[in-house]
Amino acid sequence: MLISKIRDRVGLLVGVIALAMVLFLLMDALDSRTGFLGAANPTGLGSVNGEDIQPQQYESKINQIISNYESNGMEVTEETRLQAREQAWKQYVEEMVAKEQYDKLGIMVSDAELRAMLYEGSDDILHSSIKSAPVFLNDSGKFDRSKLEQYVQGFSADNPEAQQRKAQWKRFEDGIYEQTLRSKYTNLIKKAVYVPTWYAKMDHADKNAKAEVSYVMLPYSTVDDASITVADNELLNYLNAHKNEFKQKESRIVDYVSFPVAATKEDSSVALNAVASKVEELRSTDNVEHFIKIQDSETPYTGDYLTKDELVGAGTMRDTLFRLPLGTTMGPYYESGSFRAFRVIDRKAIADSAKVSLIFKAFGQAGSDKAKKTMDSIKAVIAKGASFASVADSSTDDPTTKGKGGDMGYLKRNDPRLPQEVLNAIFYDHKSGDMFTVETGGGLFLTKIVQTGGSKEAAKVAFLTKNVEPSEATINATYAKAQQLAGANRSLDALKKAAEAEKLPIKSSTDLESSSFRIDGLGIADEIVKWAFQIVPIQSATAYLK
Repeated sequence: MLISKIRDRVGLLVGVIALAMVLFLLMDALDSRTGFLGAANPTGLGSVNGEDIQPQQYESKINQIISNYESNGMEVTEETRLQAREQAWKQYVEEMVAKEQYDKLGIMVSDAELRAMLYEGSDDILHSSIKSAPVFLNDSGKFDRSKLEQYVQGFSADNPEAQQRKAQWKRFEDGIYEQTLRSKYTNLIKKAVYVPTWYAKMDHADKNAKAEVSYVMLPYSTVDDASITVADNELLNYLNAHKNEFKQKESRIVDYVSFPVAATKEDSSVALNAVASKVEELRSTDNVEHFIKIQDSETPYTGDYLTKDELVGAGTMRDTLFRLPLGTTMGPYYESGSFRAFRVIDRKAIADSAKVSLIFKAFGQAGSDKAKKTMDSIKAVIAKGASFASVADSSTDDPTTKGKGGDMGYLKRNDPRLPQEVLNAIFYDHKSGDMFTVETGGGLFLTKIVQTGGSKEAAKVAFLTKNVEPSEATINATYAKAQQLAGANRSLDALKKAAEAEKLPIKSSTDLESSSFRIDGLGIADEIVKWAFQIVPIQSATAYLK
């Protein structure tokens, strides 16, 4: 939101004017910049042992990593994209270096070998990740080859979903290929390492030998520094003779002035009015969840019951929430940079833990109807006197509780082993001794609450929150101030004096490498880093603002 708006102002770049840079590299600066900018490299990226890094393949790896992030439910931000680029680069370089070694040693994975690991081989040859993938397990939690074959045959279908699965499978196949090559290489190294017995004995004797030594130490501090004179040419000769001891990565240090973008009184009034104008709707709405969502509240509504200790975000109103009558709506009030209003929806005593047993029936390919009929039969058997534990062992589709009588042990309200809707039913809707069914997207849970732990009063509260943030006009004013300072002061000394007159502190980054994308105090600043490696050191950055 705010940061992305400011970042769009490429010149300001979160309120920064770079003032000066210092080059830290004991080699020719022009040669180093040539490598970075790609003037001597036709691909513009780099090369490994003379082989060019291909931009298309590099971008493909970046997209693959980002796709994996998204598949695992991770939020893809600008920072994660930059991390993906760095990860893809390291992965690309490692693969190129490893490939050269594989080729020299004749290490390879044939097509037939790869097919055997993926779907053609016997169960003991198939890759472990295939045999453990949930999509290829039967109702008993065991590997089902027919499901694997059906999945692979589905690639030939002419529809977007099938093609997407095929593309995902290809990425998985490439990963198995690289993993197998690396495994062969590391196993070869392990088996090639041999330590003779005589060497092991000699090494042990050397490391454990003891000797008594008498010595005299003359500290450097006993010599007066003023009595020693070192000429510049002596220092230069020593440096030239020990170049390998002083090698450093090319880096930059950027001095900058940061312009705080602070909200004005007008900005505060906007946030206040945004909450005040909606208090009555918050009080009267029949669908609190929908109302809070469409208002784009900074505090989302989850419907959870929270104890006083868990309501840390309520600030000074935390105690008040447990004294007010149900349905009370209050606000707006100011708290920690935001204007807020709230409505007390409900309160009840919530157990802090519950001992639970369950029977799970997955919907599977047969769909929900079959699972529901099976669950009805299970409940009928239990109603006639069969023990829950015995029925669970013979009927559940959950391999973790099979053989344990369906026992899940003690659960907390946020236990990752169960879907949230099941946990809500356990802690919010039922009590010790209850048995009930909860339907989720994956199947049915017949749940029995065996015992509950101690309880605390918890409240369900809806918060309407609006942060006090700088408006577009405030950002524009700050941006104009930065431009004015840069335009009116063209030298480094003038910029420093102007910054001091405005009481704007001059800050310095740590050593930045070409792969850096963060600057302390600024956050994501990859554009500044890129610029810093493209200009001559000790240069004003005013041109960059244009």
